[in-house]
Amino acid sequence: MQEIALQFFLNDKYKEIRIPANTTVLEYIRNFAGLTGTKLGCGEGDCGSCTIVMGELKGGKMVYKAVNSCIVPVAKMHHKHIVTVEGLSDGKTLHPVQKAILDNHATQCGFCTPGITMSLFGYLSAGGDHDEEGVRLALEGNLCRCTGYRSVKSASAVTLDYFNENDFVFPPYFEEVKNRLKELKRNDAHGFNDDYFIPENRRRLIDYIKQKDGYKIISGGTDLFVLRNLKDVEYGKLLDISDVDEYKTIDVKEDEVAIGGSVTLSEILENGYLKEKIPVLSQTVKLMASKQIRNIATLSGNIANASPVADSVPVLLSAGAVLHLLSPHGERELSLNDFYISYKKTALKEGEIIEKIVIPVKDKYLFSFEKSSKRKAVDISTVNSAVAVNVKDGIVNDIKISYGGIAPVPCRIESAERYLSGKTLNVKNVLKAAEIAAGSVKPITDVRGSEVYRKTLVKNHLVKHFHNLFPETI
Repeated sequence: MQEIALQFFLNDKYKEIRIPANTTVLEYIRNFAGLTGTKLGCGEGDCGSCTIVMGELKGGKMVYKAVNSCIVPVAKMHHKHIVTVEGLSDGKTLHPVQKAILDNHATQCGFCTPGITMSLFGYLSAGGDHDEEGVRLALEGNLCRCTGYRSVKSASAVTLDYFNENDFVFPPYFEEVKNRLKELKRNDAHGFNDDYFIPENRRRLIDYIKQKDGYKIISGGTDLFVLRNLKDVEYGKLLDISDVDEYKTIDVKEDEVAIGGSVTLSEILENGYLKEKIPVLSQTVKLMASKQIRNIATLSGNIANASPVADSVPVLLSAGAVLHLLSPHGERELSLNDFYISYKKTALKEGEIIEKIVIPVKDKYLFSFEKSSKRKAVDISTVNSAVAVNVKDGIVNDIKISYGGIAPVPCRIESAERYLSGKTLNVKNVLKAAEIAAGSVKPITDVRGSEVYRKTLVKNHLVKHFHNLFPETI
């Protein structure tokens, strides 16, 4: 891949570099900048030892978020403030987060400590109300190989108490970085080269896709760069849509919600309107990946990746989501139900982009999501499922039942839907529908579960959905 020219700040130092576009942020930090506090662990965003904090200007303010630097391409450093563990202290005085970890003996061997420190720093720097649940979510993507979780928890509690009583402390140089980044953004229109192109609006995007071919679409890159790290997959051209202004919005209407192709999973979680209109989506996203990954991963990427166990897809299938697509040949709409063709194969045409996901808002429908995995957080589902159901006067008027992990693609189980439609909602009918659902699928056996186990989960999930939605009846 060609080199790209980047301008950014690394801690308190301004940087102008040229570097191959397929380099990761972690590789730059350790191998080029020589800052080895940030560690390389798993190389796929699971362990958190590579966590850094990335800041960018939004509405004239700096917004900082923790990310896994091992799966973030260097291009995303452009016009950003990259903060590593070395950037929190002035060399003499520790930052309060660092001091709490040291005083509470939460360092253990020290390998994972920088990542834990940066995750805490990123969470607390966001402002607003902080609580134990927020700390837990911020740290669920960080492993401690010495099993020092009690000490980490104690340090987190001390830090939480401190910043609930005091304003968050940024190192003094942060203010100067913010002012200088404003100047950079005013004086530079980036785009890089044809190998790694980042359009800032839809017009420039359309111009690119009409002229080029053979490109791979990237937004968060959390899956593409895992493959690059672990399987040496190299990409030719990358078209990064993460800066397209029109794709960063969540448009809430009375009868539908439209989520742009560059909206991150964290932005979905933080959107109050989505929590009100489609609460099951927020509940589902909360169970996906870790905070570091949610801060850069997108809903459109989770869909386009075409994993049979993508957690968002059963919910979107049951809700009747529609994809708005863009290609060199124009625009089109496609039901998510028609999107998946076979394992890892979708109906996307060459170079086609998911511009937005439109989800109907159905006031009289109840939704439920279930996920079975070995861990509660940062784990791939063995089986996941969702139900959307409309019940009136004890009769099931309409129902959509969707599963992942039971076939090469996420799918609806229409046989169980047909059985329940028009039936009285009671234990007998739900149990019968669960048997029908389990009998209509033939899942594979792999390291996450046998065929028999997955069939059992199919049955149990459906019963649990109805118990969650109608506890007095089921």
